[in-house]
Amino acid sequence: MAGPDLSRRKAQVPTERLRPIGEYDYQPVVITIQEHQADKRGLHHDLRIILPDRAISFVIPWDKLEKDPGERGHWIRQPDHVPEYGFWEGTIPAGEYGAGRVRLVGAYQGTLTTRPDGGLDLSYQAGDRHRRITLAKPYDKSNYYAVVRHMPQQRHWQERPPYKDLPANKPIDGMWGSEKLDGALVYAVLGEKGITLTSRRKSSKTGEELVREHHVPWVRDIRVPKQYQGLILAGELKHPLGFSYTGPLMNSKPERAVELQNQLGKMVFHPHNVLNRDMTYPEKMALLEQMTAEVNSPYVKMPRYGPDAQALMDQVAAEGGEGVILVDPSGQDQTMYKKKFYTTYTGEIVDVIPSTKRPGTAAALFVRDADGNTVRVGGGKGFSVDTRYDLWKNRNRYKGRKVRINAQGSTGLSLRQPQFGGFAMDDDPLDSFESLTPTYGQMMPKRASLGTDLERFVKLAMITQDESLGTIPTRFTDFVAQLQPGDIILSKSNSRAKGSKAYKTLRNFLNSRTSWGHVAIYAGDNKVIHMYGDIYPGHPNFVAGRIRERDISSFPREKNDLIALRPKVNQQTRAKAVERARAMQGIEYSYWDLVRAGLWPGRKTKDPSGGLICSAVAAYAYPSIAWRGNYGKQYTRPADFFKSDRVTPVASYSAER
Repeated sequence: MAGPDLSRRKAQVPTERLRPIGEYDYQPVVITIQEHQADKRGLHHDLRIILPDRAISFVIPWDKLEKDPGERGHWIRQPDHVPEYGFWEGTIPAGEYGAGRVRLVGAYQGTLTTRPDGGLDLSYQAGDRHRRITLAKPYDKSNYYAVVRHMPQQRHWQERPPYKDLPANKPIDGMWGSEKLDGALVYAVLGEKGITLTSRRKSSKTGEELVREHHVPWVRDIRVPKQYQGLILAGELKHPLGFSYTGPLMNSKPERAVELQNQLGKMVFHPHNVLNRDMTYPEKMALLEQMTAEVNSPYVKMPRYGPDAQALMDQVAAEGGEGVILVDPSGQDQTMYKKKFYTTYTGEIVDVIPSTKRPGTAAALFVRDADGNTVRVGGGKGFSVDTRYDLWKNRNRYKGRKVRINAQGSTGLSLRQPQFGGFAMDDDPLDSFESLTPTYGQMMPKRASLGTDLERFVKLAMITQDESLGTIPTRFTDFVAQLQPGDIILSKSNSRAKGSKAYKTLRNFLNSRTSWGHVAIYAGDNKVIHMYGDIYPGHPNFVAGRIRERDISSFPREKNDLIALRPKVNQQTRAKAVERARAMQGIEYSYWDLVRAGLWPGRKTKDPSGGLICSAVAAYAYPSIAWRGNYGKQYTRPADFFKSDRVTPVASYSAER
């Protein structure tokens, strides 16, 4: 039975009634724009906000899509569509609602926030521009929304004057102290429409300023009282769990950072200086204290500060904090002194040392400095069991990643008591810590001492360049026992392909181009839904088979590596995905479709006219999980599911080689 015909209104729209939009707080979404050449309404655009269970839809007049920031317009809300229709292209036949041609213009990752007045705030990245749109609802019972495109706001950047280490003989009596937070320094401009945040570091690739407010939209969208608009502040963005979380979040794309913070806790802005007011330090702190009180947001908080620097130092040191900043309140000495309870170095990971006591986790890291010297780093704040597990599992990915090392200084031969201090920013320069510690290869030349279980894990982890296989499976039945309906299963050959010459060519090419070569949806009860078949001599037109629901034993596992990915959606959505996949049963597919898609060796052109590959089953079941676009709008590769940030690896299996 073929899947739903999305050219028909009944397949596009479950109900013609306008459903309540609901409440969303920076909800990650996919936003698609379709060009619709309708026979009756004429040329216009449709915007879809893709959620796991529906696509909130708006009609945009033809000349209202691309407007300059600040210009206003009106969009018309339509009934919710099914999510997969947001990616659909084709022709709606005459006699159907909306008859005419539909073409996908673009798909973007973004966030959705509902407003108290019933409106919406959309934020998404389109190319090199970040766009923010507010849809206000002027009338309660109308489906018309007033659209406001946000103007670019003022931002600020400057070279940060370096802090000076507090001399050992300098008295601190009478100095004010402020806690030095372990966060990321940003410059904030308080404006009428919110707050902009700019990193103190510029991009190492382009030299441009790094925009950071979209990583924390709950700070960006704060309504600033009029008397504080125009202030330029310096402050720290800090995650409640420390810099080991702040660094990776700031290095992520804004939409991914928002999604992670919805799960792990949100970063907070801690202002500690006013840059454009001629005031004494106590006056600046009083102004910041008053501003944060009137803003009244849990995401803008003052750091600890006070006139008794020694008392603050004792308190922060006892709590294991990073240090304090010391300032002369009179302003006679403009220098800002830092007193850190350890020295922080930035290095890059060159090797991960496995643990013999806890197989499958990292015992320590070898970190290299700017001079090429290395030091062994183990333990420290943030070096939890989960972090150790992830470091070992994804060790090849982490090599070259920058980290912070907290130590009590350098001995000239090594660092004194080096501890893991979290991941550094990608653009942080490497420091020099003068270490002569031998490398991992010199210290542990024999892998045989790692133990049988760890050897098996290492063998499994070496299967794929992606280095993401999770548990240590023993038998195929153990792998199946960990599956749940709706899981996505990927397969990759770990041996030389056997069969016809055409099959060898295709399989070897797919493995080299995408790593993962086949996809299925687990339907429960030991059943999988996938494109089942093979290339054999005599098959006309390379017709390889059909989409079928079969026993999981039919899934390629001999001399193959498997991984199961669980979409980050609820159980009801996974059940709907299984039903969508079942609806595709009976559809034939051909390896000529790979040629038309431009996936065949030597073929660079892409024909968007159609054709199916095995990924279509999972792409149709989960239209918003795998990112499309690498090989044209029609095609999703198996590896695109693996690389998606909307799935979690839950099980793996490796056949004996």
